[in-house]
Amino acid sequence: MRRQAGLTLLELMVVVVIIAIAASIAAPSFSRMIQHERHARVVNQLQALYKYARSEATKREQVIRLATNNGQLQVLLDAQVLRQLALPPESSSISVDGLAALDILPFGAVSSALAISVTDGRNLVPKRHLCVWLSGQLVVQEAACA
Repeated sequence: MRRQAGLTLLELMVVVVIIAIAASIAAPSFSRMIQHERHARVVNQLQALYKYARSEATKREQVIRLATNNGQLQVLLDAQVLRQLALPPESSSISVDGLAALDILPFGAVSSALAISVTDGRNLVPKRHLCVWLSGQLVVQEAACA
């Protein structure tokens, strides 16, 4: 008697159940990882834009202004936009607070200290604070800026 190759319905059901259990265990970790990456991307983009603006101020020996305009964070030289960054939309779970106009002086210092916070609305990732000191130094930390 010859056996036919293949799976029985019972074997197939067991495999499907095992896959479903594995997926249900992995899904929360996967969504947390995705949210963490989104949060980190916003923090890194803000940090990179600030560093770009500061380097342009020292390179050009002119005052560079960071300002928000229509959901964009812009690096301005006089009225010319040198670079801009789209901020997360309000419908996003990532929010950026504390953005204000900031002048970066030709020697790298800033006109006033600034504290920017990046928050995850789902509370999966801890809040990050970007602290700009009067010297122009930028520090990213979990604790609020002092």
